[in-house]
Amino acid sequence: RKRGVLPVAKMLNYMEKSNVDALMASLNERNPELANKLSDLMFVFNDLILVDNRGIQSILREVSRDDLLLAIKGANDEVKEIIYRNMSDRARNMMEDDIETMGPVRLSDVEKAQKAVVKVASRLESEGKIIVRRGWDEVVI
Repeated sequence: RKRGVLPVAKMLNYMEKSNVDALMASLNERNPELANKLSDLMFVFNDLILVDNRGIQSILREVSRDDLLLAIKGANDEVKEIIYRNMSDRARNMMEDDIETMGPVRLSDVEKAQKAVVKVASRLESEGKIIVRRGWDEVVI
């Protein structure tokens, strides 16, 4: 049942990645079906590709520039593209320049920034302000 698992998945979204990874690995050994259900319901940074343009714009309005810089620095190309696509050319160019001159950063700082973006996205989703297109949830466009 998705309903009983959803609150747990949302709680996991707020935990440190290393703790979630350890918990999910342990759960996967004991109950792979439950682990899969939880994984399907958890929102992670790469799930931004499941948010439409309007939703991405809502997220960008509420995320700090510093968090966004660090989050993008560690993002894959697909996530970078959806974020950049929803910024003005000027904002995108400034962001790309800042990332280029930033130099190396700690992975833990990138993960913390990405978690801050996820926290905003999760809150906006729970408030019904954005829609995350998941496989089990039908969306009419």
